[in-house]
Amino acid sequence: MAYSILTSRYALHKAVGAYYLALFGRILYLLLSNPLESYSESYFWHYPCLLHAVGLMQSLTALISFNFLPRAQKQEGFFGDKTTVSKAFVTENAYFVLLCIFASLYVAPQGRNMIKSLRVIEPLMIFFPFQTLRKCFPKTSFERNNTDKSSKNNSKFFQLSKYIASYFYLFGKHYVGNMLNYCLFLNLDTPRFRGLFYWILLGGGYNLTIGIFLHTLKFRKVLGPKLAIGAYLLGYSISGIPTLLIMSNI
Repeated sequence: MAYSILTSRYALHKAVGAYYLALFGRILYLLLSNPLESYSESYFWHYPCLLHAVGLMQSLTALISFNFLPRAQKQEGFFGDKTTVSKAFVTENAYFVLLCIFASLYVAPQGRNMIKSLRVIEPLMIFFPFQTLRKCFPKTSFERNNTDKSSKNNSKFFQLSKYIASYFYLFGKHYVGNMLNYCLFLNLDTPRFRGLFYWILLGGGYNLTIGIFLHTLKFRKVLGPKLAIGAYLLGYSISGIPTLLIMSNI
């Protein structure tokens, strides 16, 4: 298996993906081994930052390796079974990975001190992440997803999945992307808060990076459409449950 990864056409992309999955498993193990404890110690806090940095590399290698992807399309194929996503979709995905990199740094006291020393970066990313950096990336829409990109047998399932994903996207954008960072900005975090936030970041990594991997398996017909999308939606529970627990204590 290792030989096939290193010698295939997409060797770099596969190698980065394998490393990402290994990191994801390591973080999951650490979180399960030490639930709700303080994860600001030097042995852990850099792991989420590294995970999302590798996730960003995965997006970049996908853009370089998958030349067959269309530059952009009116309807993306993420929630469909007839086509794939565009390069615009993958590029937009990289923007949200960047937000996760920032949050991974900011949630840890060590990383937060470093960001505060940069002065301009902190207010920019806390108060204006969707008004500044967002303009450098293309925008796609779940609402324009899968109208004619899915077969008749799967269209209702994909439509429902699209609504679920849209809800979590809006919730994550305003609550996770803004409110939780505000709490960190005001130093309202506790060890429990940080422990739960790391679960949220892990869920974000699952949906942003592993979600694209699941889509690739769906497109290549390694996984069935419903199984692939079902596995993708499962990722929302990784971040959704700790989000509710944080809400109950704010």
